[in-house]
Amino acid sequence: MRRAAVFLLAFLYHATGPVSQQGDSRWTVFTAMSLLREGNFDLNEYGKKIEASGFYAIECVAGGERRYPIHALAECAGGRLYNFYPISIGLLATPLIAVQWVLLRMLPFTAGGIAHPVLKGYLEADPVAGSALFEIVAASVFVALATMLFFQVALRYLNARQALFAAFVFTACTPMVSTASRALWQHGVLAALFSAVLLALPHRSVGALLALAFFVRPTAAIPLAVLAAFLLRHHRKEAALAALWGLPVVAGFVALNYHIYGMPLAPYFFPVRAGSTSLGMHSHYWEALAGTMVSPARGLLVYMPFLVLAPLAWRDGSAEWRRLAWWMVAIVFGHWLLISLHSDWWGGHAFGPRYFTEVTPLLLFLTIPAIGAKRKAFLALTLVAFLIHFRGSHSVATMLWNVTPVNVNADTGRLWDWSDPPFMR
Repeated sequence: MRRAAVFLLAFLYHATGPVSQQGDSRWTVFTAMSLLREGNFDLNEYGKKIEASGFYAIECVAGGERRYPIHALAECAGGRLYNFYPISIGLLATPLIAVQWVLLRMLPFTAGGIAHPVLKGYLEADPVAGSALFEIVAASVFVALATMLFFQVALRYLNARQALFAAFVFTACTPMVSTASRALWQHGVLAALFSAVLLALPHRSVGALLALAFFVRPTAAIPLAVLAAFLLRHHRKEAALAALWGLPVVAGFVALNYHIYGMPLAPYFFPVRAGSTSLGMHSHYWEALAGTMVSPARGLLVYMPFLVLAPLAWRDGSAEWRRLAWWMVAIVFGHWLLISLHSDWWGGHAFGPRYFTEVTPLLLFLTIPAIGAKRKAFLALTLVAFLIHFRGSHSVATMLWNVTPVNVNADTGRLWDWSDPPFMR
């Protein structure tokens, strides 16, 4: 009963947040609808919409050749148009898009009197006009699932009241609410998978979860490698079985990629990607390491300040918690090094530490003893985080920060401007 309540409350809180961050995710609903209506992943039926968007994040596969970027429909004559971003998100979201689409078509009223075009399109079950709301509702389901699973993880180390507070911190005081549920990013889906991994360890099912996580977002290679080492060190029999559980997932996505691209991985999964941001040792790497931690616009410790107390929690944790926590620290550290290799380490137009969003379950796991110890400083810093992320999910001004007074992608010095942090807009 408690788990259902946690899921429902988290879903309602996230689904009613008014801010949409639809950007890189903009073709996810279209991919899902293409699967539902035509049984394929290509977006050719949305050619006019794609053309109107300036072919943002659209690639063409024609005659066995992949073309990206493209600038006209004629460049893909005889070919297929696909979303540049991982196809797994559209695939996993399809049931959630389908349920919304069916239920909205059954509404006993019309939306003719509603002026807001997105809300009107959503209530009319129009996946084109209402795609942003389709995304928020579906993303909120993934985040609610992640919250419920994390609550179950917390119950292993805390009493029920403390675990409920841990779930509140997870869902309302982190990028889960200000990023993960604001659009159908990869981050929210991955956070749900990592919450499931924490709950499943050391069961062999983590093999399938981690394999799926990699095909959701390639940065999951870090948790996959670290937790494979964990299983080999402490649960060798389960490690072999976990590999077997992961094989069907890998085989399925490899087959799908061969069908579309003629190779085992989609081009998005390559470290260096022509026409897009890439991973590599760029000239601003040291700035990126610092910025992803303490920048007023993107710093993890600024947007989740209670994490500074995680080291103090170490002495309060049980031996069982500490044994697993060391491996979580290794994952978070490796993830930090990896995301700082992004040429756009600030995550483009976003709010807060976007690239840390998917490891939120692992970061919060490291704070569990502090919650149990009822540290007053932890509670105070949690309140600060709540207010920051509430603004990120409820005030459009926080997103407009990215483009006013000048586009942050053109003037990255703004990332360090303490006189104008996004959450104070």
